[in-house]
Amino acid sequence: MLRNAFYILFTLAIALSTGFGSAYYMVENGRQLTASKYGAWYGWPDSGGADTHPYRRAALARSGALQLGRAEGVVFTATKDDEGEELTSKCQYRIFGSTPDASAWTLRAVPVGNRSSADIERYLVSDKINRIEGGNFEIEVSPKIQPGNWLPTPSAQAFALKLSFYDTTAFLVLGNDEVRLPAIERGNCS
Repeated sequence: MLRNAFYILFTLAIALSTGFGSAYYMVENGRQLTASKYGAWYGWPDSGGADTHPYRRAALARSGALQLGRAEGVVFTATKDDEGEELTSKCQYRIFGSTPDASAWTLRAVPVGNRSSADIERYLVSDKINRIEGGNFEIEVSPKIQPGNWLPTPSAQAFALKLSFYDTTAFLVLGNDEVRLPAIERGNCS
């Protein structure tokens, strides 16, 4: 009798820990399974609609973030360059190409993990950058000041790039292969 009670409690403990553990993992990391990828960038262009994926909805609820509607805005994140290497403040990066049509976009470099009090958030806005032929652009992301379009890296070693589009319809069709986001190329590292 005591042996059966032990097996029941043991089975119940395993079931509960597996259930709660997998639910926690999916809320924290499952949103990555539903992300759309465009080169080194990933995001959730389907967020903000009635059919937002449950994992994404759970992550938004957990973070307390306010999600814009589909045509109002979408944010893409890059934590690696186009070669798959993690972004680090010890290296310089060149972001180049063009973006889909949008009323405006911003590019930010944000620390991953703990934020230093020395980090002042800086960003670039689409209507304030120099462009080259065809509306393309080049942006230097570096810890040292650069000529032209320059975005300083945070003091934290690991960082992410956040590219936010506002008032765009480019991502309304999921899996749209025609959408291209800027390339991220690693330069010199110290």
